[in-house]
Amino acid sequence: MRRLLGAILAIGALGAALFLWAASNEVTSLGSSLTRMARDLRLSAGGPSRSGRPAGVESARPRAPGAEAPGERRYMEVSFTATEDDLGRVLGRDEAWLGGWLTQTREVSCRLTEGHILIDSRTRIRVLGVPIAAYAGTSSWGLAARPDGVGVRLGDLGVSGIAVPGAPWLLRRLGKVEEGWVVVRTGSRAVVDRIEVAGGKLTVAGRLRRSVSTGAASPHPG
Repeated sequence: MRRLLGAILAIGALGAALFLWAASNEVTSLGSSLTRMARDLRLSAGGPSRSGRPAGVESARPRAPGAEAPGERRYMEVSFTATEDDLGRVLGRDEAWLGGWLTQTREVSCRLTEGHILIDSRTRIRVLGVPIAAYAGTSSWGLAARPDGVGVRLGDLGVSGIAVPGAPWLLRRLGKVEEGWVVVRTGSRAVVDRIEVAGGKLTVAGRLRRSVSTGAASPHPG
């Protein structure tokens, strides 16, 4: 009887540990990806384009000569618009660790409502190609331009259909809490001026510091 009870407790402890790991992974991974995208003022790994593009592709627009204040001439205006499908592709993951022995795949679908980013995810963990764990995640996020950087807020989180109480607390490792937002600083090379979520699209606009030698926008804001 004691052995059976011990086995049940061990299985319960292992299940609780895996649940907490999945919740923490969901929060920090998605939160980091969302804020990095907005902070860097780019939707993909490539630098922002300098010509107008359709929705879902970055664009950088220099102001007309004389239209900017002297202190703003070091910056170039940059913006991008992401659709729900664009955002799902950016947040998806296919990563490998330990020489490829351990892999994680995350498929993401998004819904963009007024001021909210609703995310449904499906994560699978494999060891040497053999599935060992899989879980579904649901979460609601907010993004905002803040004076010191990009603010992110987690409304709610569910893992495998179970609500995770206190999940917003896990975001605090990403930055400082200011007026209910966890703020991730952009550094001196970028300024995020506007973040909007409306009409099924995410729009981020800001400024990138021009390089001293060429006057072009730096492709890697800090």
